[in-house]
Amino acid sequence: VEEPARVSVHGPEAVPRLFIQAWEGDRFLLLAEMSEDASLSLQQTLATNILRSLGEFSSKRLDAIHWPLFNNLKVSLNRVEHLLEAISGSYGKGGDRQVIVLGNGADWIEDALGKAPAVQFSGSLAKLASEPQLKRELWQMIKPLAAL
Repeated sequence: VEEPARVSVHGPEAVPRLFIQAWEGDRFLLLAEMSEDASLSLQQTLATNILRSLGEFSSKRLDAIHWPLFNNLKVSLNRVEHLLEAISGSYGKGGDRQVIVLGNGADWIEDALGKAPAVQFSGSLAKLASEPQLKRELWQMIKPLAAL
């Protein structure tokens, strides 16, 4: 039995659906998948607390990106290259900051920022808020960064 062909997520016909937000500090850039089904305030507080655990006490919340830009998926401004430009334009290239990515969309973020994240964690902020085990797993991944 032949498996169906997989559609490339980077192809021109693919339109990713993302809702991401970023926070920047002096040493870290945290980019996180956001959920509209959970309290945005809770998710934002959790992101700030994650950065505080890394010694970032004056982090700044950056704009959120909702994608696709238009509901009509055939609109040419919904293309992947426009998403990459939006991420890069909103969050910069990360500079010398270590990049931490929470949730889906890490491949888009890496392509847009031009560098691999120091930490890539599959759990979103909403999942972290509801599953204490995921918080422990994330802490084990970011703890070495706190010592730098």
